[in-house]
Amino acid sequence: MIFLHLWTLSLLLATGAQLSMPYSGCGKPVTSDRIVGGQDASPGDWPWQISLRKNGSHICGGVMIDSQWVLTAAHCFVGPYSVSNYMVNLGAHQLSVPGGVMSPIASINIHPIYRGAGSSGDIALLKLQYSIQYTDYIMPICIPESNVQFPSDMYCFVTGWGSIRQGVSLPSPRTLQQVEIPIIDQPVCDNMYHINNPTLSPNKTIIQWDMICAGFKDGLKDACQGDSGGPLACKWDGSWLLAGIVSWGFGCALANRPGVYTRVAAYSTWIKQYVPQFQLTPAVITPPFEPSDSICPSYNHLLFLCSLLLHWLLK
Repeated sequence: MIFLHLWTLSLLLATGAQLSMPYSGCGKPVTSDRIVGGQDASPGDWPWQISLRKNGSHICGGVMIDSQWVLTAAHCFVGPYSVSNYMVNLGAHQLSVPGGVMSPIASINIHPIYRGAGSSGDIALLKLQYSIQYTDYIMPICIPESNVQFPSDMYCFVTGWGSIRQGVSLPSPRTLQQVEIPIIDQPVCDNMYHINNPTLSPNKTIIQWDMICAGFKDGLKDACQGDSGGPLACKWDGSWLLAGIVSWGFGCALANRPGVYTRVAAYSTWIKQYVPQFQLTPAVITPPFEPSDSICPSYNHLLFLCSLLLHWLLK
């Protein structure tokens, strides 16, 4: 009987897209609660994820933060560049299959302190040529206020269409990948990058004030080439907050070389200079922190039904 009821539950959840609720604020996807070592995402799980295209080809990820604004990494724009060569694909799921909304870019705003790979300021704010209408598959993530700290061992998700291993591209149909990894304390991460690095002075700081690390000491799960600019998203109090954007690393998923992300909270004031009406999200994040392991998909409007049925089944 348990299998019968779980099948019925899965059928109800599978039809959830037909019961979608109206947009209820940033960081609240309607349908949800390569990346190395990850798995396929489902359509609508990460509706703020964008694909940055140059001359039609995917080069980086990015994050929708407002109907006309997208964040990505500064290093996605190397050397002289022309705005006309770039487009943003919103609401995409499989890059080999046409889908989503293509938008031209009106302006590219690179943070003035950025000096190159591995430096501080690896963040760029893109203004789209026109405002995008929100749907179940296109909506913004929340941006934390400048004082928000994402503590060590908090589990978050990084998403993207990048390589699944160093030098190995994501195979067709190039489905958006997701992987869950824990935040690593900044001094701990800096120490890890000094391991087996004899040419570097022990006193030299590698992980700067505006960086945040995530991953495992043994590697195995990480962002990789092509994921740059994409989101490190952490769920808190019912919404997803943008903790970081993919910035740099040494190889992909290597031991003692976790992924390094631009810490978005460090640039919330800078973002508001361009988007004055933008509402930042306050948060006080405290333990416990655990990886997500629920068998219930986090369709917001069906969570209560799911929890009731599971309670009845497991009594």
